[in-house]
Amino acid sequence: MFGVLLWSILMAREGRKLESGILFAVLLNFKHIYMYLAPAYFIYLLRSHCMSSSGRILPTKFISLANTVILIFGASLGPFILMGQLPQLISRLFPFTRGLNHAYWAPNAWALVTAMDRVLLQLARRFGTNFTVDRQGVVSTSRGLVGDTTFAVLPTVKPIHTFAITIIFQLFFLVKLWKVPNYKSFLTALTLCGYTSYMFGWHVHEKAILLVLVPLSLLATDDYAHFKTYMIASISGIFSLFPLLFTPSETVVKTVYSLIWGFMVLHPLHKQVYE
Repeated sequence: MFGVLLWSILMAREGRKLESGILFAVLLNFKHIYMYLAPAYFIYLLRSHCMSSSGRILPTKFISLANTVILIFGASLGPFILMGQLPQLISRLFPFTRGLNHAYWAPNAWALVTAMDRVLLQLARRFGTNFTVDRQGVVSTSRGLVGDTTFAVLPTVKPIHTFAITIIFQLFFLVKLWKVPNYKSFLTALTLCGYTSYMFGWHVHEKAILLVLVPLSLLATDDYAHFKTYMIASISGIFSLFPLLFTPSETVVKTVYSLIWGFMVLHPLHKQVYE
């Protein structure tokens, strides 16, 4: 599916924005995790494809894009609507009762908050501090299990909180994308949309870091600053996935594979952008 994402980005680079939007709509119906990137696509296609440089709506382009997206979503969701299964589908796609953290925590902002809650809980137990301890939070999903998350000491984070924080951070670069709707701004916003959603989203999967690394890899050749950012993000992101392959027999495989990848990808990129 990342091939479809790259195909969509390539269409955007070549100025074929309708095709780019169609491919992303198809991708979104294949895997809804790509909603992390949807704000960048929405702003970019609306501003650069459906509007003139003066800000006037171009009806033909707007209607063609809208009708195509509606047709794709209709073909995908239509059977569920006809069978009356749309509410069930939505509950499966957006399982807010699974908790703030995934069973294997993604190394994001909420992992730090959760870890801090456990530290404060231990301080309260050992030193009798004035912290108010929620007994439900002592055995809650802040230990890494799947279910509703309740913190023992810190205020409990709700889905609406994560959504609001994510949107607020995304506004900074989406506003810039609206003002400068070119390919470079789009690719930057796409990367940052994935990054902010990864850092502040609800029940983020650890594999979602790939939504950051894939578009960021296309920026890595621009200059040395982008390369350094990509190098740090890719090494830390790949290392954060190591616990998913936890058996002794897999340790050598994942280590050797990662070293080979680093030599074949990072070394040539470093030579290309070296200053």
